[in-house]
Amino acid sequence: MKIEKSDQRVEIKFQLKKSQLYSLFNELMSSKYNFISHHNERTVNSIYFDSHNNKELKHSLEGYYKKKKLRYRFYGIFSSSVNEIEGQWEVKEKTGILTNKSVHKENILYKEIFKNNISNLRSGNKQINTEIISYPYFSKMITYQREYFISQLLGDDFRLTIDKNIISRTLKNGTLKRMNSNDYYIVELKIKNHVYENSILGNFKYLNRVGFSKYVEL
Repeated sequence: MKIEKSDQRVEIKFQLKKSQLYSLFNELMSSKYNFISHHNERTVNSIYFDSHNNKELKHSLEGYYKKKKLRYRFYGIFSSSVNEIEGQWEVKEKTGILTNKSVHKENILYKEIFKNNISNLRSGNKQINTEIISYPYFSKMITYQREYFISQLLGDDFRLTIDKNIISRTLKNGTLKRMNSNDYYIVELKIKNHVYENSILGNFKYLNRVGFSKYVEL
């Protein structure tokens, strides 16, 4: 099956407190980009996989110019009582500030994905199987609520998300264990490379920009 690839884009993340949200919303709605709600808020679950020595996590922590993530993402509240999860594999590759994402939608049995080592799992996509061989170890699962916005001026070329209620879990003997949670918010700008300009951040400089993902932070 063919994997879906997104256009190259720039992803810029900010970390802020709840008290800063009001000011942010005022700026978003009054800016020339005219952000509007784009999708109903929903729960996002991302399971991250890595090598036996957590190579990609270390690369993120050390600020490598080139980084990669293999994750399985699905939406909504879930429990171990479900048999099959409806979601998608995602491979994110970042070079400098530019990000490419490849997506393969595929349902996976709960008992197959929630393992410390998924090296025996076989996807219907050859590229995903190659990534599983390189990154077979369950690293952590990040869950959060996400709000979605889109620019009326630039459409899908400039999107924004706000993540809250961020929880990190690890896997112990087949059981998910809560590791950490945070009360801050992550705001992420997702800008197609062909429209990206440095001046686009003019109204957001008061925010605390971060160069790492929730996966690294938690």
